[in-house]
Amino acid sequence: MSKPFDSAGAVTMGKLAMFNKNDDQAMRSSKALMLSIQLDNVFRDVRGARFETGVKQEAAVAEMKAVLEDDTKDVSGLAEVADDNYRFWQEGEL
Repeated sequence: MSKPFDSAGAVTMGKLAMFNKNDDQAMRSSKALMLSIQLDNVFRDVRGARFETGVKQEAAVAEMKAVLEDDTKDVSGLAEVADDNYRFWQEGEL
């Protein structure tokens, strides 16, 4: 699926390419965990993000995983979880 960035927030996890309705819960959970770990690595290693005060890596990954494995959650919900857990480069600066 290809959507303009400004309208992607309403897209549900069930519409993303990684989500297969034929996967059982174990497969869905495994895929969500792998993608959560990849996102964590990209945020920290590529984009230079740091964890917000008091946030641990395991918790940040687990929260993203919970969103990714729920076909009713949307991309904006995933973005909120990421924003709550990571402080991105120059966040809050003008």
